[in-house]
Amino acid sequence: MRDWGFRLDNFKKASRACLFFGLPALFVLITYGIFYKGYHPLWRSVLVILLIYPVWGLIQQFALQVFVNKNLRELGMGLGIRVPIVALLFGLSHFPNYPLMVLVLILGLATTLIYEKTPNIPALAILHGFLGTLAYFLVLGLDPAAELFHALS
Repeated sequence: MRDWGFRLDNFKKASRACLFFGLPALFVLITYGIFYKGYHPLWRSVLVILLIYPVWGLIQQFALQVFVNKNLRELGMGLGIRVPIVALLFGLSHFPNYPLMVLVLILGLATTLIYEKTPNIPALAILHGFLGTLAYFLVLGLDPAAELFHALS
């Protein structure tokens, strides 16, 4: 598990790297969604998805970083080849949603570089979940929690 990046000894260092990427990304997503597109999400929905999405981020980052990136490294591929391959695969996995494909391609570049420097899947999962949540509401204009709230009412 430790070799895969399920560890706590480097969580703080990995979290700092995630913040270095995540804070500017947060600014871009908020600026785009609220000021350019005029989206104003219901914050209760955002909070619900923020609690759920990191679990999905954990699964996706595990698949990307362990099954793809780590295996490509073990096959002898250099970082300059692995990073774009992982990012492209991540982007293509969201086909045909082109705006989302571009966003996750960028996220794939960043998370693969962070994983290479400080392999920590939980930190990447939190970043993935946070930015993924904001992308749903502020870029795609979708509220994935709306159906949940509707079903509960």
